[in-house]
Amino acid sequence: MLATKISYWNEIFLEIFDYIKKTPSGKGNEIQLTDAIRMLIKKEKKDVYAYKFKGKRYDAGDELGYVKAIMDFAFDREDMREEIERYLREIAKGEEV
Repeated sequence: MLATKISYWNEIFLEIFDYIKKTPSGKGNEIQLTDAIRMLIKKEKKDVYAYKFKGKRYDAGDELGYVKAIMDFAFDREDMREEIERYLREIAKGEEV
């Protein structure tokens, strides 16, 4: 039974890509995933469930958001934190790195 449920979820997951292709550009000339989900619900009459995410959210589609995600990831790693801090201090002082 588990394989059947996995197969079904896989089918639903892949189906959203068809709707993403059909979704017109929205704000900032970006395709909004929520618009594609709305189309899927309307056309296929399927339920969509959400998960309330706990944690920090990054917009990796935005250049600054992408850099922030990488920086936070690096600072969370004990083996990288000290070197990253040193590097940022050098940049802030205008030193050549």
